[in-house]
Amino acid sequence: ALSLRGALPILTSGGSGVSGATVTVDGTGLSGTTDTNGQVTIHSIPVGSYTFTATKAGYTGASSTSTAISDGATATVGIAITRQYGSATITVTSGGSGVNGATVTVDGTGLSGTTDTNGQVTISNIPVGSYTFTAGKTGYDSATSANTAISNGGTATVGIAITRQYGSATITVTSGGSGVSGATVTVDGTGLSGTTDTNGQVTIHSIPVGNYTFTASKSGYTG
Repeated sequence: ALSLRGALPILTSGGSGVSGATVTVDGTGLSGTTDTNGQVTIHSIPVGSYTFTATKAGYTGASSTSTAISDGATATVGIAITRQYGSATITVTSGGSGVNGATVTVDGTGLSGTTDTNGQVTISNIPVGSYTFTAGKTGYDSATSANTAISNGGTATVGIAITRQYGSATITVTSGGSGVSGATVTVDGTGLSGTTDTNGQVTIHSIPVGNYTFTASKSGYTG
C-alpha cells in the first residue's frame, strides 16, 4: 500500500495539505483522491518502483521521484503542487463615467484594490477559479459582477456599474429676519441651483450624497 503524504502547494504562508487532488500511480491505472489533510492511501500496488503524479484544477501538477513499493509495506511519498494565479482588471462606472476611489473586493479571497481616476484597478495573484467582484464607495449603492473565470497567467476584464445616491436640501434665505424671495441658491461644486419662493425657501433635489456649502445671492443684497 502507499500512504501519500503531501500534494502540498508551495505557498508563501507555508505548505498546506490540498484536498481533492487526484493522485495516480503511474503505469498501473491506480489512483485516489486526497482528503482534507492532503492525504490518500492507495492499496494493492504491485511490488516495484513507481512515480506518483498529483493533479488538481487550479494547480500545476507534479510527480514524485521513483519510490519503491515492497511486499506488505506502506511507503510514504510527498508531492508539492503549485497554485496557479491570474489577474483581473476591473472598471467601476456610474452613469457611464469611471468612479475614482471605489473599493473592489474579490469575493471569498480577502483580495481588494482601489480604482484610479479612470475607475480602474488591476488585482493580481488571484487563485485560478471563478469569482464575483464587489465594488463600493461612500455615496453609492454597491454592486456585484457576474461570476468571472480567472485563468492561469491571464487577466480577466470585469465591469461593474454602481449607482449614485442622492438627497435633497431645503434652504431658507433671510435678511433682517425675513424671508427673501427671488434669491438664487447654488449647491457649490454641483451645478445645481434654485430660486427662493415668497417665504424665502427653495428645495433642491437630486444632490449627490456628500458634504456641500450653499451660496445665496440676489441683486441688491450682499451674499
